[in-house]
Amino acid sequence: MLETIWEIFQTGQLMEAKQKAIAADGLSKANAVSTGATLTQVETLVLANQAMWELLSEKCGVTDNDLIKKMNEIDLRDGKLDGKLEVTRATATDCHDCGKKISKRRSTCYWCGARLEGGNPFATT
Repeated sequence: MLETIWEIFQTGQLMEAKQKAIAADGLSKANAVSTGATLTQVETLVLANQAMWELLSEKCGVTDNDLIKKMNEIDLRDGKLDGKLEVTRATATDCHDCGKKISKRRSTCYWCGARLEGGNPFATT
């Protein structure tokens, strides 16, 4: 009798573990697709940045040192030289539809989906 109860318990545990594994597999596949799309966007941004840098360098005589100096200046706007662009109130704007704070780097409001003014070429959706 006790053995039968134990077998039922173990079967339940195995079924639960299998369901969790199936769910995890689905999530893993969805994340792989999302990661691939993000990698494509990053590669496109790297290509655009390289093209812009070469144009600036060729047409305006901007040097590598000028670029590094400007990058450090922008990086320090949040008070930390850490290679990251922090989204602070200085780089945020109010959505004209819902009034929530939104990064100026976005082209649409995260909250309501309204198209934001400005036409930032580096905007994310």
